[in-house]
This record gives sequence, C-alpha cells and structure tokens, in this order.
Amino acid sequence: MVIGPITEELAAKQLVLSSADRAELAKLVSTVALNDHALTLFAIAPESAPNHPIVEEFQAQLLRDLDEPLHFSTLFYSDDSLFNFLGRQTNQLVSSSGRQVIFAFGLEQLPTPRKKQELEQLNLAREKLFEQNIVVVFWLNRELFLNEFRHRAPDFWDWRGNVAVFEARHPLLYPYLEWLISTNAYLTMSGVMQVNRQVDIFLDQIYVSLQAERKRQVSVPVAKGQRVSTAKVASSSRQTAEHSIRHDQIDAIYDVVPELMPEPMLEIKEEFVELERSAPKIVAESVALSDVVRGATACSVILGAPGAGKTTLLKYLALHFARALRDGQATVPGEADGKDLGEVRLPILFKIADYAERLEQNPALGLLEYLQQFYRHWEDYFEGDSAAAADISIFLLEQMRIGNCLILLDGLDEVFDQKSRGRIVERINAFAEQFGHNNKLIVTSRIAGYQEVKLASRFAEFTIVDMSDQQVSDFLHRWCGAIEKAQKPEATLEQQILEGNRQSEQILRDIRQNEGVKRLTTNPLLLTILALIHRNGEQLPERRVKLYELAVQTLTADWQLSKKLPNMQKVLLPEGEVVELLAPLAYWMHEEKPSGQVTHAEVIQQLAPRLADLRGEEAESSEIVRAVEEFLRRVRETTGLFVERSPDVYGFMHLTFEEYFAAREIADKDPDEMLETIQRWWNEPRWEEPTLLALGYYGSYSPRQFNRLANRLFEGLADYQPSLGYDKIALYGGEATARIRWSRSDSLDESQDISLKALLFAGQVIAQVGEVNARLRKALINKLTATGLALEDDSVFNQILQLLRRIESFNRQGEVIEALESVIENSELSKELRLKARVSKLYVLCSEAGSYLLEYVTEIFEAIEPNIFCALKDLAEEMGEEMSPALEVLRQQLESNETQKSEMTLITAISYLREKYYDKSIELLEALRSSDDESLMPYILWSLAICYQEKKDYEKAYDFYQLCFERLTSCIEPHALLLYWRNWGVCQRLHSKYEEALDCFQHMLAIAQETQRLKEESLALYHLGRTYQDWSKYADAIAQHEQSRDRYQQLGKETDVADSWYWIAACYRDWGKYEEAITAEQQELAIREKLDDQPNIASAYFQFGRIYQAWGKYADAITQYEQSRDRYQQLGKETDVANLWAWIADCYRDWGKYEEAIAAQQQDLAIREKLDDQPNIALAYFQFGRIYQAWGKYADAI
Repeated sequence: MVIGPITEELAAKQLVLSSADRAELAKLVSTVALNDHALTLFAIAPESAPNHPIVEEFQAQLLRDLDEPLHFSTLFYSDDSLFNFLGRQTNQLVSSSGRQVIFAFGLEQLPTPRKKQELEQLNLAREKLFEQNIVVVFWLNRELFLNEFRHRAPDFWDWRGNVAVFEARHPLLYPYLEWLISTNAYLTMSGVMQVNRQVDIFLDQIYVSLQAERKRQVSVPVAKGQRVSTAKVASSSRQTAEHSIRHDQIDAIYDVVPELMPEPMLEIKEEFVELERSAPKIVAESVALSDVVRGATACSVILGAPGAGKTTLLKYLALHFARALRDGQATVPGEADGKDLGEVRLPILFKIADYAERLEQNPALGLLEYLQQFYRHWEDYFEGDSAAAADISIFLLEQMRIGNCLILLDGLDEVFDQKSRGRIVERINAFAEQFGHNNKLIVTSRIAGYQEVKLASRFAEFTIVDMSDQQVSDFLHRWCGAIEKAQKPEATLEQQILEGNRQSEQILRDIRQNEGVKRLTTNPLLLTILALIHRNGEQLPERRVKLYELAVQTLTADWQLSKKLPNMQKVLLPEGEVVELLAPLAYWMHEEKPSGQVTHAEVIQQLAPRLADLRGEEAESSEIVRAVEEFLRRVRETTGLFVERSPDVYGFMHLTFEEYFAAREIADKDPDEMLETIQRWWNEPRWEEPTLLALGYYGSYSPRQFNRLANRLFEGLADYQPSLGYDKIALYGGEATARIRWSRSDSLDESQDISLKALLFAGQVIAQVGEVNARLRKALINKLTATGLALEDDSVFNQILQLLRRIESFNRQGEVIEALESVIENSELSKELRLKARVSKLYVLCSEAGSYLLEYVTEIFEAIEPNIFCALKDLAEEMGEEMSPALEVLRQQLESNETQKSEMTLITAISYLREKYYDKSIELLEALRSSDDESLMPYILWSLAICYQEKKDYEKAYDFYQLCFERLTSCIEPHALLLYWRNWGVCQRLHSKYEEALDCFQHMLAIAQETQRLKEESLALYHLGRTYQDWSKYADAIAQHEQSRDRYQQLGKETDVADSWYWIAACYRDWGKYEEAITAEQQELAIREKLDDQPNIASAYFQFGRIYQAWGKYADAITQYEQSRDRYQQLGKETDVANLWAWIADCYRDWGKYEEAIAAQQQDLAIREKLDDQPNIALAYFQFGRIYQAWGKYADAI
C-alpha cells in the first residue's frame, strides 16, 4: 500500500461491488475452474490496479472456490515484457505444483511503439504461452482498447478465454502512475540515431547518476588585526631523477629504484587584515544530482549544456517516484550505492514548451490553471471523459496544497522567444511562491540564455559537470550489457554479460586512442551517439569524422525536431548554414586563438563578410550585423555548438567541434589549396587532428580526388624502401625532430633522412581513411613494419605497433598480418627480428576475439621457450591492457578442449603481468598449477615468480624461481636459460641478496660468451655493474660498466654506450669522486649531442647539476640545472621543467640562500598548479616547510 497522506486519501474511498460486477466476477472464476489448461482472460476495470477492489475480490474468490494450489504474481508492463517475465518464472513454474496466475497491468498505457511491439510478440509467440499451464489475466481500463488488441494480435485474440467488464471505479492514482511509469521507463533515442535492430532499453539499465556544481557565497570570519597566510599549491608526484629526467634504454624494467626528486614547494604570502570581521567568498561544492531532490532545497534549477542529461534526470525521478508510490514504499530507491531519493512524493512532470504553446493561445493562462487542465496526453487517454479528467486534476491540486508533490518542469530553454520566456519565468516564480514551500520543485534549462531571464533567488542553481572517466566507463558497461540482453534474448545471462563487457572495453580502448573522441564522451548525448555508432559496426575512433558529423547533425536538427516543440521550424538552423558560417570561423580561431575564446566583436568581424557574401549584401550593413547577431543567438540556444563562456566571450562547446569545423573548412578548399594547407599544418601538434579529419571527410566524399591528393602528400616517402635485416635503419634527434636515418646495404656510407613524424602521419591517414588505394596502403604498411621492427627504441616501436593494429582493425584486409608473417617466415633474418614480429602479430590479432587469435595462441605454445616467453612478458608490460579483453573473451568461451583452455588461460595471465593486475594474474596462474601439461608448467611458475617479485614479496618469488629452474632444466638446454638467469638475478638484487644476484648474472654472462652473443654479454656486464653499484662496491661496478660500454662500442650501439657513461658517472658521484663523475658525464653528453638526442641532452645537464650539488658546488649546480630546465622548456616538457625548479630550490636551500629557494619553489608550484597535479601540490607545501625550517622560521614551516 502507498503511505502517508496519499494513503489516507485513497483509504477514504472504499468501493462496494454492484450485483453486475459480482456476476462478472463469478463468470471469470467459473472460467478458471472449468479449464485445466493455459488460459487468457480480459478484465475491464476502470482505474485497474493491484489493490482495486475487483482485483482483490477476484483473487480471494479463486483461492476460496478452487480446490487446487494457485500461485499469484503481478506483472507491470511498464517494468517488463510478458515473455521476459515468463522466462524468469520458468524454474518456479516447473518446480511448483498447481497453476500460476499472472495479473498483467498497464498494457494499454504503454507508449504506442512499445505497445505495438508487445501485441505483435503476443500474436507471434502465442504457442509458447499456451504450452505452459498458466492463467494470464490482462487487467485493462477501457473496453475500447479491445478493438486495438483484436486488430494487432488477431490470432492471440482468437485463443482468448472470457472477457469481463466491470463498473466499479477506483481512485485515479494508479492508472496515472502506471501511465507515468510506462512513459518514462524506456530510454528515448528519437532524434539521435537508431541501432540496426530496434530494441527497448530500460532507463534504469543504463542510467548513471551525474554530478553537479553549486556555487554559493559564504562569509569567512576574519578577526581584526589577524595575520592571514595564503598559499598556492603544486602538482604531480615528484618523479625520480633517473625516471623523470633521463630516458633509460637498458633493460629499464629491472633498473634500480631511483631516488626521490626534491619536492615542489609553495608560495606563502602574509598580510594583516585591519577592518573586516568577515569576508565574502564564492565556494563551489560538488553534489550528486540525486542529492538535489534528496536534500532540503525546495526549489532548484538544473543547468546544463545540450545533451548533458537534464531531461533524462527528470524522467528518472518521475519513474522512480511513481514506482515507489505505486508499490507502497516508504522511501524512493534509486542509487546503485543503496542511497534512496528521499521520501515518497507524487511526481508531476511536464514540458515547459507545452505550457508555452498554450500560453500563446491564452496569454492569461496561469501555470496552476494549466496543471488543472492537466496533460494533453492524459486528456487523450480519457478520450472525452471530462469527469475523470477533472477527478485527477482535483486530486493533484489537493496533493500540491498538502505539499506531497515532486513537480518537474522540463526545458525552460526550449521557449526560444525571450519575451515569452520572461512571461513563463514570471508564472513559474508565482507558482513557486504558492506551492514551493512543502513540495519539491525542479526546473531544467540550458546554461545558454538562462542568466538573461532567470528564475527568482529561491531557486538554487545546480550546473551539471562533465562526466568523469569512471562515469563514462559505468555508462558504457551498462549500455552494452542492456543492448546485448535486448538483442540476444536467446543467449545465456553469462554470455550476455561477457559480450557486453567485451563491447564496452572495446569502445573504451577506442576512446583512449584519440583525445578528440575522449572529449566528447564527457557529454551523455554525444557518448550515446558514439555507443550507437559502434553498435552499428563503425570503427572508432578511426571513423570519428563520421561521429562528429552525426553529432553536429543531431545537435542542429534531429534532436531538436524530435522534441516536437512549437514553432521549431522558425528557429531551427539548417545544418548547411551552420557549417557555412562556423567552418571558416573555426579555422580562423584555430589559427589565431589558441585559448579557444573570442570576443563578440571578433565573431561579428569574422562572420559578417561570410554571411554578406552568401546573401550578396554589404558586410557593413546593419541588416547583416543583425543577421549575425540572430545566428549567434540561435546557434547558441538551439544547438549548443557555439556557446557564450562569459559575457561577450564565445567558444565552441568542445575543442573537438572547433577541430571538426576547421577540418570542414580545409576540406572545402580546391585540391591544390587543400594540399598546401595540409602541408603547412600537419607537423604542428595543434593541427594534427583537423588535418586528419579533413582528409577523412574528403576521402569519404571524393575518393578519387583524395587518392590523387594522397600520392602528392606522401611523395616524400616514395624513395624510402627499407629492406629489413639488410639496410641500416637508425633513429636520430629528439622527440619533436626525430628522423630515421636509412642506409642501403649496398651503400652503407650513404644515408637518407626521413621524418619519423611524416611516416607516422601517413600511417594515421591509412588508419582512418578507407578510400586509400591498396597499392599505396600496402607500401606504407611495409615501411611501417620494417621501421618498427628495426628500431630499438621501445617507445617508437610501441607507437608503430599500435598504429599497425589500428590499420588492420580499420581496413580488415589482412595486410598487416601478411607483412608480419613475411618477416616471421624469412629464415635469413635474425631470430631477434623474427621473434619481435611473432609477438607483434599476437598483439595485432588481439584486436578481436576470433578463431585466428585462438589458432595463433596454439601455434605460439607449440614453440614456447624462454625467449618467446620473455618477449610475451615484455609486450604485456607495455601493451597488455589492449590485449587482455580479447584473450579474456576467448578464455571464457572455451569449455571442452582442456589443452586450448590451459593455453588461453596462461596467455591471458601473461597479459596481466603489469602494474595493478598482478593479483589477477596470480588468480589465473594458481588455477593452472594443477594442469597436466608439463610444457606449460615452467612458464606458469616463472609468471608467478614475476608477479611476486613485482609485489615485492621476494621470498615467494625466490621459491617460484627455484621451482621454475627445476622444471626448465629438465626440458631445455642450459644455454637457453640466459634470460631466466637475468630475471632471477634482478629479483635477488632487488632483495639485496647481492652475492646470489652476482652468481645469476655470472651464469648469464657465461652463456652469452659461450654462444657468442655480444649484445647479451653487454647486458650481463651491465647487470653485474648495477649489482655492485647497489652494493656500494663502486670500483667493481665501474669496471663492469666499462666492459659493458666497450662491447656496446663494438656493436655500434651509441645510445647504449652513452647510457654506460651515465652509469659510470653515477657511480663516481655516489663514490664521492666528483671530478671523475664530471669527466664521465661529459662523455655521455658528447654522444647525446652527436645523436641530436634532445631529451637526453637535457637529462645530461641535469646529471651535471646532481654531481655539482653533491660536491657542494652550488653555483655550478644551479647553472647546470638551469641549462637542463631551458632545454626541457624548449621540448615542451612542463613536468620536467617543474622538476628542475624543484632541484634548483633544493640547491639554494642546501646553499643557505633561502629567499632564492622560496622563489624557485614558487616557480615549481606555479607549473604544478597549471598541471593540476595534486600529489605534487601537497609535496610543494612540504618543501616550503623544509626551506622555512632550515631558515629557522619555524612558525612558517609549521
């Protein structure tokens, strides 16, 4: 039963059954008694509900008069469909004795599309229903609905049992609630786009509670004469010298744990407040939107951008409050975390635009009078029954006067005329004055235009904030799960969940690959469009130009039209006009306005000539200026694409839209001008996205012209045809200016330089433009494959590998797989190159869970040995996040083949050998320890050893390494254990067991020397040096590093030689031999400069500073730090710049120059705040404290 005052209202209206109603009841009971098979009955009872006296009496008579067990259940069509309901009841029907009697309510009150679907389903699946020993009673409100039932489900109708028509009425609350629930229970996608197969998605299945921000002015007490300290904060956890500043190339996974950088600090200013006892301060507090209705605020306005979820929020509230009232609950359940939505209230939801339309017809119409007339849909439902309509309106008015209502007014912004909006605001304010005390009143509006005509101060303002990454993930998991359940009802629940998770993880990976797409996901409407595109089979983010195009189309037309607002055609902006004006504006802004903001005057100045040109008028004419003003207002208020960020300052809704419209302007140029524009901008990071989008748009609409353009665009790469394994391919220069130096095998003294960025840009184009001809695409794939496999720079290899996977996933031609297989099968190439290609193929295949991936995993384990295992482990550490989802899907699908299941479980566990996932890996590996497959057991144990090593549980790691060794030595030759000895040695070193570590690395060195593998010998000597260094045996460490350096010199590995000089310098510094440290560091710097390796040149200057600071030569140290800082500044590495300011501050503190230390730390802090790096902001305060403490200013330090 419902509760509170509403219950009392209903309880006072007890009904007495007439003789006619009793006769109809007897007829129904007799029909059930005389039939022992499936039966359908139709009962017409006005305002039918579970507690309607007719319903209650019918159930009581069945229990009293029938000599058989009966089991009653209630179905609300607003919550579920009949066949889904029956599916969940199957076990109960099978196991229980007696018949099941189902009372079905609300069929006729469903929205028309859903009602048609349910009736068609009844007609088509009637045999399934009649196979079961059940009685279904359709409780209806109107006899007239039987005509529609007969028309839409004629075959089902022919199989009906009896039809009974009753006279007794019931209070109108239940039909009203059922109508409200059914109207709002489903997600409305009209105006967005449709999935390939129309499905119904329950709002509850996908709803994610959003956050809002409320700004309030508060008074902060300040005592007279009080000293006030103010401080700013820094950011980003301080990284270590070796990890944050220099870029180690040698086996970085197992390098020593580096020292902490000196931490950032904080600027503190002090002043005396002489007069104020309190000071006003604007504070912003974050609240969940559900708290708006749960809290004490009576009147609220929810503000948000287009598609932010305002209407969905009100539908969600109406749904949950109506359902709680219908089901007799004390509070309204809502949140997934178990929080309720507050006390039960009667929900009243309507669109302000409907009221505005009535107001135009009757300017004197007040909001209360409009509510008394009630919803036009509800009036249609009663079909002229004015007495019934009057009853419900009177009932609602009574509840409002009592204060039992939740009144939801949606879409103040949808009244486009400012004067009309002003009148409506007046009426809402008057209504709130009368009813806004005990009731809850919530209004929604877009941000744009609200401040010009806003509600009274009694309305607390809440602004919806962007969705967080976690909310995006939650929504996508719910969305994909709901789609799977709706589209594949024949699948098991486990299969639906598994596939839904796979789909959502795929979308999340696609989102993470492109910043432009990621920016859109903060808006619920645009996120929904993205999810729908993915469901329709499009590739994301490769087809993101289509995503943006659909988003613009949705915001400018489809979504607005779907609302069926009055006078919409008058205010709607044609998409063509929006593009015609916003495209050149976006291009100009992208070129001239990095802030993304322009003044009102600048917008007029840019748009007036364009609009004048379109209309054939003078740009200076007052008509054109007024037309631009009107365009700005309409594009702001109806589309939200171009918004007013502050008074007279404008910008695009997202940078993504600025980039899209700038791309449209580029693509609109003639081919020569377009080529010139792209060649001008493609190398600029800020222009990368617009140029790629322009090519994607151009290719989709002019494929032949695009290919002519592409050939001209990439002609600089035409001569670059590297032969893997023969030609010399090396990387030179820093990150921004990186070049590939290529020498043919027949002329190694001659070389050509190719821009790495140009090659990567070409790869990005073929990864997102499907119209590239096959010849050009294959040529570029071969260049990328050879380059990635040949280069030893892991970051570049990973970048190229990710690009190759995207190309394969987008084009689905098997060309990347073919290129990798040609390397794997070429016996003339080195084992190292072929192994690299083998694991690369696995990574590419992991883009999709299919038979090819399953077959390839089997192929890998047929040849498994330590080198393959370590290559897989190294790949997983860098790329495992992108591999695990597909492997998980296959692992969970396998059931019968135990060998394949074990192999798939192991490869999945290996993919989890990365930070934060070691426990997951351990869980899978422990399940495999009972496996009978002896060939897999060494690698299961090795993987466990790695997990515990990374978890710093060295004793367990040692035990598993020992078990692994026993298994490995029984099945492979001793010389194959080289990598095993390396891993075990690193574990011993990290555990400070230096003698045992040295023994392992000596075994590694012996195998390398025996097999004449000079590179591995260099690596073994490096590890010996690192072990002696950690043991503080610096002379021995230097001797080993020098031997490692000499061997790298023989191999021509100049980067590794430079790294060895770095470690030698670090040893001398820690040993206190500073002159020798400086000499060694100079050797490193000379090589870095020769290689034009700008990041590590900056790092080398940093290392000079470390040496001079340890030496006590603070002036020299600061000079070196400043050189390092300036170089990082040129490279745009702000975190490293901040780190250098911190080191400079640390140096000044050690030097006793505390004012300079504070000034330097303030510079560090400013950058940390700009980066919003909260951990280092906290650390900055700590550093300020250290400086003040050293200075003797203890109060400030504290």
